[in-house]
Amino acid sequence: MIDCRVIRGVGRTFFWRFVPTLSLAFIIADGAPIRLLSAEANLEKITQAELIDDSNNDGDSFRIQAGGKVVHLRLYFVDCPEKTANSLGAFERIKDQANYFGVTNAARMVLYGAKAEELVKQQLSKPFTVHTAWARAPGASSIGRIYGFITTADAKDLGRLLVEHGLARSNGIGRRLPNGTSSDDFRMILRDLELSAVLKQTGIWSDSNADRIAELRAGVRAEKEKSNELKKEVRRIQASPRLIDINAADKSELRTIPGIGSVLADRIIEARPFASVDDLIKIKGIGPETMKRIRSSVTLGKTKE
Repeated sequence: MIDCRVIRGVGRTFFWRFVPTLSLAFIIADGAPIRLLSAEANLEKITQAELIDDSNNDGDSFRIQAGGKVVHLRLYFVDCPEKTANSLGAFERIKDQANYFGVTNAARMVLYGAKAEELVKQQLSKPFTVHTAWARAPGASSIGRIYGFITTADAKDLGRLLVEHGLARSNGIGRRLPNGTSSDDFRMILRDLELSAVLKQTGIWSDSNADRIAELRAGVRAEKEKSNELKKEVRRIQASPRLIDINAADKSELRTIPGIGSVLADRIIEARPFASVDDLIKIKGIGPETMKRIRSSVTLGKTKE
């Protein structure tokens, strides 16, 4: 299988074809001749980059001057706390981050968001090196965000430093590192550094409630499960937007409902009229799992005369 994608950077467009079995990439840059590169080589190295002071900067996302361009860079692999909350989405992220770190007073997360930003300012006070493939990162920046790695003047990975100081969690988009370390291996390294920060009670981990962290994280997983169920439900409705009236549909229509075959369609017709969609569970052969599958596809109307 060949993965083809277009990567648009600041002032340039790359057409990238990746052949997994060969670990090779074919690059066409602005109509230039094709060059054959290793899969790791599509990271562009930019030295002497500088941090731009901006009120929208935070621990994992900030504006920089790199290679004569102004870009908003989003770090791979790590997620720092929000330093402000001015939207519903930001409040939800703060809540999620607090639950992960076991912080019962979620509002305190913004204090650690500010500390993460301060650490970045300190580490990037001298020119640094950027590696980026110009892959777009989601966000509200007016100039668009790109993913990248930053190596400080002291030759340290910035994302790793944030995790070591207990000011970020290992979470988010990753990729093979400039030095060849695989995404999976680096993620494991960051998880180990997280554990070290926990044991040292460094940064946010000093605010963790050890007695409640399991409960709080379980709540995060439950919320994600609800969100996933909602996504599945929406997709089912989008795939079959026409609702079937179980009190009026004929057999052929009933058979278009997911999980309803000829036998169940006959039983539905025999059991009509229904006072509620939930009454379908009284029919032999329709259990809780079937009800879950069909609920988004049915509605209730009057019985056909």
